[in-house]
Amino acid sequence: STLSSSSAASDVYKRQPVVVSGAWSVYTAVRKLNIQTVYAPLGALPCLSIPSVHSVGLVADMLHMEMPMCLDPATVQTRVKNLETVVKHASLIQCISHSSESRLLHHLPAAQGKTFFSYLPVQGRFESASASEGSTPPEETNKAGHPYFFYPANFWPHKNHLALIMGYHQYVQKQGAAAWDLVLTGAEYRGGMQQVSQTVEALGLRERVTFLGYCLVYTSPSPRDRG
Repeated sequence: STLSSSSAASDVYKRQPVVVSGAWSVYTAVRKLNIQTVYAPLGALPCLSIPSVHSVGLVADMLHMEMPMCLDPATVQTRVKNLETVVKHASLIQCISHSSESRLLHHLPAAQGKTFFSYLPVQGRFESASASEGSTPPEETNKAGHPYFFYPANFWPHKNHLALIMGYHQYVQKQGAAAWDLVLTGAEYRGGMQQVSQTVEALGLRERVTFLGYCLVYTSPSPRDRG
């Protein structure tokens, strides 16, 4: 389990989990079911502050502090309040990577001693997917066998596609015909893909940059199988 993956979490009471939603239903569950551990995966919960209850809060990233321009002001404020509650009241704070843990401690040293991280188990999404669950995988690009760079990311501002394209343009200018192509996957977000596409067109990179879009479920072939 997530808790047992960290030595810091080993002291937290472990028992069969109960899934509830909403602040009042959580309070009811805590009181009536004698719950001793609460896990808050999406933001803070008021019950994190109940003294008799162990609690674990999840912090995915520090985007609202490091790149606030990527979020609307209301979302930034909500994230700030949630994070303050988690740092102040949670028994432990789970991060989804070593990087997110280090950034949290950089901005909020008060979280020192509470944090641990566990990697996201994304491999299960590929192993369990069947052909009927999602779209057919896109056709292969670079049919001539040319090597290419691959960047899988939705077109959110903090994924820095425009910076990537500008850097790629400089790379192509230096390497000429020897330059690798660039393959992008990901979903549109508030015109981000369109802006990147227009930049690609303006820089004369249309023949080198491929936009593949995305699939809801895709059974990825093993790199070993693909040689």
